[in-house]
Amino acid sequence: MSVLLCLAAFSAAGQDERARAFLDKLADHCVSLSYSFRTRAAVPVSGEGTAILQGDCYYVNGNGMEIWCDGQTRWLVDRAAGEVVIEAVDAASTDWLTNPVAWLKQGGNDSSVRLQFQGTYPCAAMLTLPDGTLADFSFSGWAINETAPSFVLELQALPKSYVVTDLR
Repeated sequence: MSVLLCLAAFSAAGQDERARAFLDKLADHCVSLSYSFRTRAAVPVSGEGTAILQGDCYYVNGNGMEIWCDGQTRWLVDRAAGEVVIEAVDAASTDWLTNPVAWLKQGGNDSSVRLQFQGTYPCAAMLTLPDGTLADFSFSGWAINETAPSFVLELQALPKSYVVTDLR
């Protein structure tokens, strides 16, 4: 859904309450969604994709990259290049490109993230990145999944030609 569906931002107190309710749902259920984003910068960056989230685990597929995370280990897969990078998850990281769960959890708690809701789910977010750049997100297609996928990349399922770099 577009940002136009979110006619007004909620007050800070209302956002905190909605953000807490949403995060409780995220912790207890597996949810999927579609997203798009665009930065407001001299050289704008944009993209779109899909994500499946549950607690600190997620799978993101967008802009030619797949990111698998089981909450402790993250696998970044570039199928076009035939590469995988494996790294430990830094729980304190707010890297919005590789950890959607971290910045979603900041909504309502951190002035650098502003969530807008339609019903119980965010329909938009505005992030202020560490360098001051603004990034606008739109979300749609939120759904609660009956079962969660494995959030662990099975390396043996990849072609043997893939270059795997383990940074853990």
